[in-house]
Amino acid sequence: MASTSDATSGNNQSLLFQNPLFLHPSDGPRTLVMNEKLIGAQNYRSWKRSIEIALSTKRKLGFIRGTVPRSTDDVNLQEQWDTCNNLVISWLMNNVSESIAKSIMFIGTAYAIWIQLETRFALSNGSHKYKLNRETYDTVQSGRPVSEYFTSMKCIWEELDSMNELPRIVNITPEIVVFLNALNTQKEEQRLFQFLNRLDDHFSHQRSQLLLNSPLPSVETACALLQQEESQRGVFGSGQLGVQSTALYSKGENKDKCTICGFKWHPPDKCWEKVGYPTWHYKYKQNQKGKAIQKNGSSNVRKTAALVENGGHVVFTSKQFEQLMKSIPQFNQANDENAGQMEHPFGEGCQNQEGIGLG
Repeated sequence: MASTSDATSGNNQSLLFQNPLFLHPSDGPRTLVMNEKLIGAQNYRSWKRSIEIALSTKRKLGFIRGTVPRSTDDVNLQEQWDTCNNLVISWLMNNVSESIAKSIMFIGTAYAIWIQLETRFALSNGSHKYKLNRETYDTVQSGRPVSEYFTSMKCIWEELDSMNELPRIVNITPEIVVFLNALNTQKEEQRLFQFLNRLDDHFSHQRSQLLLNSPLPSVETACALLQQEESQRGVFGSGQLGVQSTALYSKGENKDKCTICGFKWHPPDKCWEKVGYPTWHYKYKQNQKGKAIQKNGSSNVRKTAALVENGGHVVFTSKQFEQLMKSIPQFNQANDENAGQMEHPFGEGCQNQEGIGLG
């Protein structure tokens, strides 16, 4: 018996929440605030859609559509209806500009306000469709991120779809399914062409690659691939590639090669051959090693010269003398002919001695 009463109570409570006259304790004039206020015909359709979504979550959509009538015999229901109606009016007034709010302040019902706003700001379908179609051709990337450019195009497409309502199909046959799929494919291709057509020129190579695919990718897939390319350019490059450099890259031309090292991707004034290699580069270590050898060789020559000037007696073996000659840069770079002439000043007898004395 208790379970039956609990179920009945739960059903009554559920029906109470579904009643459009139900008001939650947290509902108030400031509980429904949209990010975008109505300012005129230019944003009426998007504002209208946002308000309809918000009111449907509160189960108050019937008040602006006129589907929730006011009771004629029950005083309590009349009072409850008036409360809900005034609450919806306050929500509408809080989400329009100040001048529009003043013009609808003394209208008695939310439904009458909604009809007046529709009459004042809703453009005819023909002129508005023409305006939206022009925007699809006038909207360009113009240096914006790919995601931002795609979002602006997506808003136009969605608004056009909301204005092009197709009749409902009761009996769906296989032929109708094939026809609808072909229709959707045609629409997706149209949007892909519009999206790619207004991209910046430095995406011309990627645009050509996307159009070579069969079947063509969806516009969402194309946007994702272009965003990956955009991200890679941000990581590996200093910025966006220019139109000329992108064209040269796609054609494989060599006009922008560095005049010092012959490689691409950097100007001559930033070439490592000119400004020096970074410490992690293997050529940096080779250069440091060469400088160290040259420095040690020069130091040995200076030390030997100082000993000779001071009258010191330095004795070298043949092996030590050979190493000394190799450490001096001018002897190390000599050719074989000069190397043969180097033995002459010391005499042929030096080769038969165990050591060579200077001083």
